[in-house]
Amino acid sequence: MTCPCGDALVAIDHWSADGKYIYLFPDMMGDGGYDWVWNKQAQLIRLDLSSGYWIDTQMGNSYSFSPADQFIAYRSEGGVYIHDLSTREEIVYPVSADFTDFGRFVWSPDGSSLIFVAAKEDLNLEEQESGLTVFLINLSDSSVISLFEDDLRYLCPIAWPEQNQVIFKSLYERHTYQLDLLTSELISIDWP
Repeated sequence: MTCPCGDALVAIDHWSADGKYIYLFPDMMGDGGYDWVWNKQAQLIRLDLSSGYWIDTQMGNSYSFSPADQFIAYRSEGGVYIHDLSTREEIVYPVSADFTDFGRFVWSPDGSSLIFVAAKEDLNLEEQESGLTVFLINLSDSSVISLFEDDLRYLCPIAWPEQNQVIFKSLYERHTYQLDLLTSELISIDWP
């Protein structure tokens, strides 16, 4: 039977560090739009490789695994959830109702901090009055700070290669930037 929505597949998103689980998501292979900014997936499924059993994690709307596989950050109506994969405990960082969309989580190399983006308007609108706001969550002291507010360059984090350097890509200008978290200096760079 052909899927009425077009091409679809089940894609691998993440292998657990202990080799016990694989995380999958259904991919409808849509084209266009800005869902890629938020890493939106309909579901995140955890498959137990020894038993073959799977569960819907209920974390399928923008998520990211920490580097050492200790946490998964995900978006839900209550805000940004940090889920400890070993204890299953969660900490919630509320996000203001002013933001219509948020996500695009990028972890620091040591897994102690997380950056994400939030928008007050749909990115598909032709004339936007506000840009993107970038937040940093520090897990060690539970602080949340804003790095950029309503930035009209529409900077999205794409990598955090060194503890104090984060790489951003502009949505519309196709420029790449490096932010030094110690000095707040933002410079244009070439990035693969």
